[in-house]
Amino acid sequence: MSVAMRFVGPVIGYGFASICLLFYEKPFYDPQIARTDPRFIGAWWPGFLLLAIFLFLSSLPLFFFPRRFKVNSRNATFPNPQTIDPRTFAGFLVKSKRVLRNVPLLYKTFGGTMSILSLGYVVYLQKYFKAQFRKSQSEANFFSGFVSHSFVSLRKHN
Repeated sequence: MSVAMRFVGPVIGYGFASICLLFYEKPFYDPQIARTDPRFIGAWWPGFLLLAIFLFLSSLPLFFFPRRFKVNSRNATFPNPQTIDPRTFAGFLVKSKRVLRNVPLLYKTFGGTMSILSLGYVVYLQKYFKAQFRKSQSEANFFSGFVSHSFVSLRKHN
């Protein structure tokens, strides 16, 4: 469920962006050019405005937390004198060996690396749709984000 929920944000974002890009950058100006014309610049800024409002509203509950939490003495951890100091080279080797034996962490790191390497495809997919299929910026944004993320979110997750 939580993996599928990660796709809801981008789907909503791409959908909102494709709607915003239907309008010209200046709200009350008619550019006298078609939306498919490369000179047409869609309204990219309303998304940032909406995101700023949502971030501000979601940060308001954080102001009601106390500055410091009370520490329960029964749950406090005390340093073990027999542990190796991680600031030494021997401590570094022990900690490194422990991290490299953590298979889920290695898989997570590998997956994150592959995600970063695939960002070039994601970033330039809209430009490819615009140039290759002669779509407007709004349509390219819709096809590259909203549709693809929608189908990925329908995939069965274990």
